[in-house]
Amino acid sequence: MTSKSSSLKKRLIDVAQGIRCIFPDKPNSSTYNFCKTIIEDESSFIKMSKKLTSSFKEQHKGNTSDGVFIVSQVKIRENPGFIFLIKIDNRLVYQYKVNNDRATLKRIKDTFVEDTKAIQKMALISISDVYAWEALVYERNSDSIKKYFKNFLAVTEKDDIFDLTKKTLRAATQWANLNKSLLNSIDTAANYKQRAINYLTSHSIFNSDEFIDTVLYDEDEERRSRAKASFKEFLQELGIYGQNYKISRKALDNNTLKHKKNNSRRIDYVLDWRSCSSQSYITQRTRPK
Repeated sequence: MTSKSSSLKKRLIDVAQGIRCIFPDKPNSSTYNFCKTIIEDESSFIKMSKKLTSSFKEQHKGNTSDGVFIVSQVKIRENPGFIFLIKIDNRLVYQYKVNNDRATLKRIKDTFVEDTKAIQKMALISISDVYAWEALVYERNSDSIKKYFKNFLAVTEKDDIFDLTKKTLRAATQWANLNKSLLNSIDTAANYKQRAINYLTSHSIFNSDEFIDTVLYDEDEERRSRAKASFKEFLQELGIYGQNYKISRKALDNNTLKHKKNNSRRIDYVLDWRSCSSQSYITQRTRPK
């Protein structure tokens, strides 16, 4: 694998963690249609790339960092229907020469370096119905899409963070109920919900792998490995895995953070979770039946 293709692969992995979007009005989205034309007619690549670059520049009315706008056609799992857009900022690069023990520096213009900090924006456009999303969008140092970039793409976010947070919490219980053979001997589905609550109330940004590691507690490494693979696949099917979203506090209301668990002595335990920074608190009330 060349250095160039390796770098592109790394950026594709990064954008896969981006915000899932759809094109609500494809006929009037110039970006979507420029990309569609490239997929349908590869001979149009240069012409459409220039149109995409020009459109991006027109949308950015204010000050913009010098850099390059890259348009690539990529194939994923033998499907060539993807266009990858990247805006990379210029970085200062100096060339040095040593002559007779004397060093001189020369600034090299019009360069960019392979540095993740230089990646300002990325979007992976899908011109197919293979996935539920139609665009994956990444913004440097932001968990939302800048207005002008959203206007350039003409997209809307597919998943509201309120709904995503609710769906993520439900997923832990749903998976545990469907995969009891993969649970450790002392756990029930309710315990998996508890650990999901603990993660969501003590983090501000959702990370799929950290969430899985928190929810799945098991000292049996072999069983835990199988459970991780199963839970990851379950989250992928729900469209949760790979999302990097800001966890909604409104979605974690009092009713959501409560659940009941009955034991054999017919005592009703109501677990009420609260979180402050990285600490979680549990209050327990019992009511004989």
